Amino acid sequence: MQRGIAVLICLLSILATGCATQSRARAEKRADENTTRAVAERWLQMLDDGDYEEAFEHESMRFRISGTQKQFVRYMQGRRAPFGRAVSRKFIGAAHMKKLVGLPDGIYESVLFKSTFENKSVAAERVILTRESERWQIIDYTPPAFLRLDVGASPTGTGAPEGRRVGGIGMRNLNAITPETETTAHYFWAQAHNFEPNNAEMTERVFEQIKTAFLEDVAVFTAQQRAISQRPDAPQVDINADAGGMQARRIIDRLYREEQAAAHVAAAE
Repeated sequence: MQRGIAVLICLLSILATGCATQSRARAEKRADENTTRAVAERWLQMLDDGDYEEAFEHESMRFRISGTQKQFVRYMQGRRAPFGRAVSRKFIGAAHMKKLVGLPDGIYESVLFKSTFENKSVAAERVILTRESERWQIIDYTPPAFLRLDVGASPTGTGAPEGRRVGGIGMRNLNAITPETETTAHYFWAQAHNFEPNNAEMTERVFEQIKTAFLEDVAVFTAQQRAISQRPDAPQVDINADAGGMQARRIIDRLYREEQAAAHVAAAE
């Protein structure tokens, strides 16, 4: 009788442990689903607000290199804006998957919503999320005017922060600027990528997208120089995004002072 009781107690203990494990697994699944839902809803809210530029910045790197921000904005203005104001959005569910047509194997979450809009009574919205938390953007500045960019992303947990760039994508960019006059310069650049290297169409697409972004920058540089020439004594307002450029200017100023000091010493001798 005592042995039978001992076996029964042991069995109940095993069952209780199994139930606790399953309960934790269900709780973790619900937590992951809630996080996934919240991320998808935040991105859809950007579309609801018409903030397509910000929505583009939250796209995966692989998507962003296939098109420019302006192209994405135009696409959304043509496809999403006609729906009008979002009236309601109901979460249907989320599904974990490792394969998607036209995309490399990875960790994806498909999030589905049933939505209604001012100009569309019923619509299904599907947001595909991918885990790309291990990104890098390393900028190497060499005076006086050379920049090398190392950017990329790899699947979460593969060790990119420790230097193990496994199963991801990467791009290298070189910027070399040579002054021409006091207000003009020659700007040379080159672009390389490590994904689909034998795909000429992909190489051309990456090149054209970088070229488009570069020409957009040129338009800004030109406008900035025009404003500086018109009001050379106007105060300069710096923001957090200018930190890199400010450091570069300080380095150039320091090198110039050292060069001038050395020249004076040589002249005195």
